[in-house]
Amino acid sequence: MVSYLEQKPEYKKKLLDEILPVVKAASDDIVNKLDYDTVMEFDYLHNCFYESLRIEAPAGMTGTQCFNADVTFATGFKIAKGEPFVLNIHQMHHDPDQWIDPSSYEPDRFDPTSKWAKRPNGEPRDPMTFTPFLGGRRGCLGKTFAEVVVRYVVPIMYYHFDFELVDPEMKVKKVPYSIATRTQEIPVRLIKRN
Repeated sequence: MVSYLEQKPEYKKKLLDEILPVVKAASDDIVNKLDYDTVMEFDYLHNCFYESLRIEAPAGMTGTQCFNADVTFATGFKIAKGEPFVLNIHQMHHDPDQWIDPSSYEPDRFDPTSKWAKRPNGEPRDPMTFTPFLGGRRGCLGKTFAEVVVRYVVPIMYYHFDFELVDPEMKVKKVPYSIATRTQEIPVRLIKRN
């Protein structure tokens, strides 16, 4: 998320305007004042986090799966009982029929009042096209934990430090991240804020 915010300073400013005053007000007693109800109001932080997960999901594909009965989808596509399949999460998150300009970082995609929250044709986006944690009985057990921890850790880190990409080229073109493959490092310089 930090590298995308470095590419889009106006989004970083919007995020910092949301979180820094709240953390500053709680800084004399962070444990008691920065409570669950407070961090759950960080809506723009949530949008930034989700947009980062949309662009670079923790896992780009699921493992091989099978249905225990024949399945026919609304589109007419069929999968036979026992036939193996995988979900290409990366492709779902970058589907140009579902996402306006899918390669750009736009946190407002997760603001239901924004034009970015719709499909390119103006219709509502299919809710299943964003699934970094999967869902149902196969959903990630750490989903809630990750969502809450981000709401505490990111504001506290930004309160104490600013982050700057060391390589100016990364502000133009970020190196893709993947949990499945080793990728190039993204060097970041910490600048003490508080």
